[in-house]
Amino acid sequence: SWGVGLAVVGWKVDWDCWGRVARDRAMGGFCAELGTAIVVLGASSLGLPVSTSHALVGGVVGLAVVEGIDRLDFGVVRSILLTWVLTIPLAGGLGAIVFWGLGWVL
Repeated sequence: SWGVGLAVVGWKVDWDCWGRVARDRAMGGFCAELGTAIVVLGASSLGLPVSTSHALVGGVVGLAVVEGIDRLDFGVVRSILLTWVLTIPLAGGLGAIVFWGLGWVL
């Protein structure tokens, strides 16, 4: 499922992060990716669930803030935050619907 999601909407996440939230630069990209790797490895070593895409978006937003708050596209950041907030309830609701549907069919 991860691969399908990346193939279908990965380009949009990439464009939103590097094309709209922060202007891509090699050093900044390296720092955001390194920060993501450190957070993901640290959380994983503690047995904590972690999202690589959430960590990377946080790194890109942090990079843009360090380079100047005027570099942030707040509309895109607001959209990303709204998506994060809605992800869990929507996934839970969809899971409940599928569970109910399969229980009814089977």
